[in-house]
Formats: sequence, structure tokens, C-alpha cells
Amino acid sequence: MSKMNADVVGKVNNTKLSEKNGIMALFEAINNSLQSIEDAGRADGEVLVELQRAKDLYDDGKGTYLPFQNFSITDNGIGFNEENYNSFLNADSTYKINRGGKGVGRFTWLKVFQYAEVDSIFKTKESIVRRQFTFLNNKEAIADEKFSAAPNSELRTIIRLKNVRPEYARKLPRTLEAICDEIIEHLVIKLISPHCPKIIVRDTRAGETYEINLNNRFNHDFLLDKDADSFTINKVDFTIALLKVKNDENNFNHSILLSSDERVVTSTNLNQFIPNLNSSLIEIENGQSFVIKALVSSSYLDNSSNPERTKFGLPQTKKSIDSIHEISIEDIETAAAEKVEEHFDSYLALLREKKKNTMLTSIQEFFPHFAPLLQYEKIIDKISPSVVSDKNKLNLALSKAKYDILLDAKKDVLSIERTMDLISKENASEETINLYKENFEKVVNTLSDITKSELSEYVVHRRILIDIFGKLLSKKDDGTYHWEEEIHNLIFPKGHTNEDLLGAQNLWLVDERLSYHRFVASDLPFENKKDSGKPDILIGKSNQDFNIPLAYSEKNRQSAYDSMVIIEFKRPMRKGYAQDKDPIDQVKNYIRTIRNGTAEDPNGRPIEVSANCRFFAYLICDLPPKLKSDIIEMHEFTPMMEGEGLFASLKNLNTYMEVISYNKILSDSKQRNRVLFEKLGIDYND
Repeated sequence: MSKMNADVVGKVNNTKLSEKNGIMALFEAINNSLQSIEDAGRADGEVLVELQRAKDLYDDGKGTYLPFQNFSITDNGIGFNEENYNSFLNADSTYKINRGGKGVGRFTWLKVFQYAEVDSIFKTKESIVRRQFTFLNNKEAIADEKFSAAPNSELRTIIRLKNVRPEYARKLPRTLEAICDEIIEHLVIKLISPHCPKIIVRDTRAGETYEINLNNRFNHDFLLDKDADSFTINKVDFTIALLKVKNDENNFNHSILLSSDERVVTSTNLNQFIPNLNSSLIEIENGQSFVIKALVSSSYLDNSSNPERTKFGLPQTKKSIDSIHEISIEDIETAAAEKVEEHFDSYLALLREKKKNTMLTSIQEFFPHFAPLLQYEKIIDKISPSVVSDKNKLNLALSKAKYDILLDAKKDVLSIERTMDLISKENASEETINLYKENFEKVVNTLSDITKSELSEYVVHRRILIDIFGKLLSKKDDGTYHWEEEIHNLIFPKGHTNEDLLGAQNLWLVDERLSYHRFVASDLPFENKKDSGKPDILIGKSNQDFNIPLAYSEKNRQSAYDSMVIIEFKRPMRKGYAQDKDPIDQVKNYIRTIRNGTAEDPNGRPIEVSANCRFFAYLICDLPPKLKSDIIEMHEFTPMMEGEGLFASLKNLNTYMEVISYNKILSDSKQRNRVLFEKLGIDYND
């Protein structure tokens, strides 16, 4: 009786095969059959794979496919002759090393199944004989060995993989079609060849036999077209087969397949490298739906796969490259993706244009500030079409794209600085000078686009705030109007100063010049006492702040304010006021309190104003006819030309005061920003 030259139990235990990769045992058996047919030199080679389930087709009557329990693989190849059998018995045999044989294929059988049966009829120099034995995961390993004459018999070998282990059974495909498609993907290199033997997969259930010819399924049902190319990384050559695979039922993804010894080891979605490839492509001539399979081969990959051919012993990313391995999986897949982009450029251009048009529609409607970024195709290409229809996801993706563009520009700035150093230190060549000019122009244009984007974002922000302001002036569902504090909080939140808000205010709605100031207190009482009076908004400014639109800095800080601004809000649509609550008198009292030196800021420090400090006061309210006439008559205000406000110069208080209607605030805000809105395609139907 033959004896295995190995510790089979140890070999099986040391064979690393995850539960999801149990089908590898079937792949190994099929590949052995294909090699056996190749050794026999048969033009009529054929492999038959038969699937057997544990029971009948269905489990508990719910239409659930039960897992397959046994696989049988039959071929008409050279068989288990003495050379092949001795190689089988020798765990460390180098018999198939020139084909990438790693000596563990048969141990995956015992890893996934309880045992395997081998029944082989082959030809010796003298006759035709039959060899049978059982392969077991125990100390003996070989059992029930028989050797007999088989005159006039057809040459054939049957490998029966028996009783799949439960942990692997759960992860095996459940349908004939799914099994076939996994075999096709794993052995696609074999199937591409016109000399590939016929491979039939058969499933018998409920008394009916179903079978699929893998060659026909691949070449007629799947393969639409194929092309080939090559690339080199660090002087290592790689070949790439570019396959168009039909995808009428959307079962497949675009993918990069890395192979070892004519067998696929890993599959990576091409969408990771080419985000636009998130759906099937369409053949222009006939409307056929297809996906791209980029099949990469190289002796470098042959020598780098693990014994089970489930992964490569290579660094996964560029960052993890070490002194032993100078090429990473990421390098290979990136180069493969670039070849895909070259060969399928016309298809990708259509996808790119379709995505860009969809993005443009969303950008025009929701994000006009991102419009300048659309010209950066390499960056925009990284945005998956799947996010384009989702407004929130698109906003995030465009924000990241803007950051990536700015990051690239910063790298270019460093390159320019290095080039400038080179030019200044030596007689630079014309080529160096031209490169400097080219990079300089590129950076300037990029920064200009980013500036446009940020300005556009600022303008869109203003448009939104104007819309909100308009809604706060409208009647609510219950027929009442919003309180003035809601408008107050929009323009400058109550209870805050300019120091704790850090610029988060919208004083520009009232007057653009109010955005430049040294001090702002919103609804905070003088002297920190509730009964001391508290202007809705109090603004301290220098003369420079009003006359020159520059933000305050410590260099121009003065001990006393040159000018003060007071803003007072009243509830929209209020008809009038009691005599003791006259809003004009209310504002005048605020001014007197500040002038007489009794007002303190929120920190308890005196609010000091210069002797010639000028006050500007804004009373913002609706102006019904009676209120308007009362203010004109009692306080000697003058109507503005457009009729939406009043003004007066209060000489004894050195104050200029305006009473402005909410309608005027809204219309003036729109008018001041109209040119910017129109540039972005935003307008109002006034």
C-alpha cells in the first residue's frame, strides 16, 4: 500500500483557507484536470464538474437552495500515472514547479471536505490500467488503494470531493449559475485561450439535470471583446488583458484581477481607482451593457502569491513598501487602472460628460460657488456619480475637491520656490525658466479659481440670509408676526459681543459699513443693570471704520470712540407706541447715557467717547402712515426720496438718525448684492 510522504494532518492544519474561500478546493481540482489534459496533448479535452446537494432542491418548502455537499470532477487527461501519483504522494514535489505548482492544492481538498476519492484510468507503456484510492485527513492518508487492468476502457480520471465541512458549506455559492461564474472568474485566463478544453458544470436536482458549458457561457454569454497591453513598474513587466464582459443582469462590477500561474488570486473594484465606473458601460454600436475586467499577469505575481493562491505576499500600499518588495499591490492596480482609462477613454468621456452635466445642474441650483472647480477634471473625476444626485453628499465631495485643488496648488508653490532658487543661483536654462513660468501661471490661475469659489460661497451665504430675513417679515401660519428678537438674532445674536462671536454676525443687512468696528454689544445693559437701558445693538467705531472699509487692528486702537452706532428693532407690523415708549426718545436716552459717561461695557469698563464723538442711530420698524406722520410732526424728521424711511440730524446730540422700514432693509440688501447674484445666476422676481 502506498504511503504519503508527509504529515497530512499537519499540512492540512497549516493550510490557510478562510471560510469564504472554500471554493478554492474545487478550483484546484479543475485546474489539475486542465493540466492533465494539456499533458495528454488532447484536442478533444473535456472536464465535467458535477454538483450534488445534501438533499433535494429546497429546504422547508420556502424555496431556499441547500448548499452543495459533494463535487465530482472528471477529465480525459493523462491521469494518475506513476509520475503524477508519486508527485501526489510527495508533499514537497517539484514536479509541477514550472507551472507554478505550490504543492498544497490537494490539501485544500481535505481542508474543505471530509475526504476525497480518486478513480483514474490511464495508459502505461504496456496497457491501460485503473488506479483507485481514498485520500484522508489522518496519519495513513491513503486508503482503499486498488490497482487493476482496464483494457479497452476510455481514459478518464474522477476526483470526488466528499462531504463539505459545515463552516465552508455556509459560504459556498448556492446556485449552478453562481458556481459557474466563480469558476469563470478564477480561470478566466484559461478560458480566453482558444485551446481551452471544454468545461461542463452539471447540477442534478429533483430528477432534472441542468448543465452549463463554461466555454460557451464565457465566450458567447459573457465575453464581448478583448484586447491586451502591458506596463512596467521598476523594470518589472506586467501584461494586462482588457476584457469586455456582458452585464445584462447587472451581476458584475468593473474589476482588476491579479493572477498567479494563470489563475485569478484577487479581485478589486475598478471604481476605487476610476470613480466614474460605478455602473455598466453601453456598447455604442448595439447598446450592449458590459463591464471591464482588467486581468493582470506577471512572473512577479506568480512568485508572490501564497500557497493557497488567496492573496499575495506584497505590500498593500505604496507607504508600506519595504527593502524586500519595491512594488505594492496599489502600484500594480493603479497602473492597470491607467491602462483601462487609456483603452476605454471614449466610454469614460461620455460618463464624465454625463456626470458633469448633472453636477452642473445641482451646482447652478444649490452650490454656484463651486462652479470654478468644474474645470479641474482630474479632481472632479474622483467624485463618484453615486453622490451627484444627493445634495448633501455632493456638497461634501465638492468641498473635499476644493481642498485637494488647494493642496496641489501649495505643492506647486513649493516647486516654484525651488525653481526660483535654482534660477537665482546659476545660469538657468531656457527650459527651466519656461517651466517656472508655466508653474507660476498654473498656481496663479488655481488660486484665482479658489478665490472665486470662496467669494461665490460668501455670496450664496448672503442670498440665503436675505431669504431668511424676508421670511421673518412675513405673517406666520397663526396670523401673527415674528417678534423683533428673531430679526435681532439674525443680524447679531442677543447677549453677545464681537469678541465672543468672532465675526459671526450679519450687520451688513442694515449697512455694509457696520461690518467694520472695534466694539459691538448686543442687547447688553449699561452698567450691567437691567434698569439701566440696553440698546438692541451698540457699535463702537473709529472714524477710519466709517470712512475706510478696513477691519480694526491694535495699531489704530484709541482710548475713546470717535463714533457710536445704535440700532433698535421693533416688531414687524406694529401700528404705534405709547407716549412714554416713544422709540425716538428711547434712542436719544441711550445717546445721553453714553455721553454723560455713566455707561459701562459688558466687562464693567466705562464706554469712553471723544468730545466730538458722532452718533449714528437706526430705528428699524414698519412705517404705517400714522406712525410715519407722527414721527415727522413730533420729531421733525424728513422723508427719504423713495418713501420707505425718514432721517433727521439731531444737532444737540451730534447724531444722524434714520428710521428705516423693514421693506427698505430687504430691498436695499437685495439691490446692493444684485450684481453678485446675477453673476452666479441668482436673481429675485421683485
